[in-house]
Amino acid sequence: MTETPLISVVMNVRNGEKYLGEAIRSILDQSYRHFEFIIINDGSTDGTRSILDRLQAADERLEVFHQKPKGIYYSANRGCRIAKGKYIARFDADDISFPERLEQQVTFLEAHPKIAVLGTAIIRIDESGTPYKTYTPPTEPSQVKAAISCWDAIVQPTVMMRKDNFLAVNGYREIYELAGDWDLWIRMSEQFEIANLPEPLIYWRTHANEVTNSDVRKHTIYSLIAQRAAGIRTKTGRDPLENVDAVSPELLRQLGISERRIQKGLIEGYYLRAHSMLNAGKSENARYFFDQMLAECSSNILRKRIASLFGEAYINAYKNKGQFVRNCMIFCWAVFAKLSYVGVLLRMKSRFYYLNRTAMRNQNQLGKTEKRPTHCSQK
Repeated sequence: MTETPLISVVMNVRNGEKYLGEAIRSILDQSYRHFEFIIINDGSTDGTRSILDRLQAADERLEVFHQKPKGIYYSANRGCRIAKGKYIARFDADDISFPERLEQQVTFLEAHPKIAVLGTAIIRIDESGTPYKTYTPPTEPSQVKAAISCWDAIVQPTVMMRKDNFLAVNGYREIYELAGDWDLWIRMSEQFEIANLPEPLIYWRTHANEVTNSDVRKHTIYSLIAQRAAGIRTKTGRDPLENVDAVSPELLRQLGISERRIQKGLIEGYYLRAHSMLNAGKSENARYFFDQMLAECSSNILRKRIASLFGEAYINAYKNKGQFVRNCMIFCWAVFAKLSYVGVLLRMKSRFYYLNRTAMRNQNQLGKTEKRPTHCSQK
């Protein structure tokens, strides 16, 4: 491109050939046209390179950089620092942008100069591109700031941010293997305002091989590091990660992250992934994560057996509502087999039932009101 673009879209990818072409087309077909699209190929060994080279030859806005495997956040930093635009729009290789995404975000940021990072709501889709749930994060800067230290209130591939603000906090921390985007949003929220648009502008894909599902323990540890470091900065004004080159058991001890806290985080992480897979119609994947959650709960064989019966009953109930009464009877039998677990199992029962009902209701609503972009129908 001869002119300096206002927006730089940055994507890093490793072995993403399955959805890559669809993701790239959703950016190239944006209603807003004045942008560059930087893609870092982080040592892919599948057909990613050939897809990128072919698409680059067809559109001058596309700039591809191939490298040996360096990691998610090294690649993201490289792309963001190469970017020439005033704004950096992040994107992932398995998602789909609405055609008006860039236009709506840049219009908002131009009108609100105090906002440094702008995300959006999302519509979740399954592996085939079928929508099944809408997620709307907090929108106002005060709401996002209150939530961001507790949970990831910004969805990474929806983000458009000001490059100078990104550089002011030194970008992504490369000691992270996962959850580094959450750490970045927390640090940026400490200095700048962050917001979300309430409209969904991304189709966010859920599948069994997505990065955060590949190593739940690692993701949990890095998420806890981001949270604890933020808490220490708030209390003391000191950044405990400022001169840290790598994550180690000693660092976890210094941050006060015990094995028990990691175990609690794992249970929460496995549960959330089980529910996500359940909503996406991936019952076998949901059961896998549920079993992993049970393995962390206790070494008590009976407790595992009771909870396994409960989990299987409710996953089956979700798949076949006609068996709901029978599955409730199985659940009741399991509870009475060990009364000391009544409270735990009833809480799990009520939460699973509520979430499953909500998922089915959202899916019905999507079928009536949401429109898929042309990219979804091209699968």
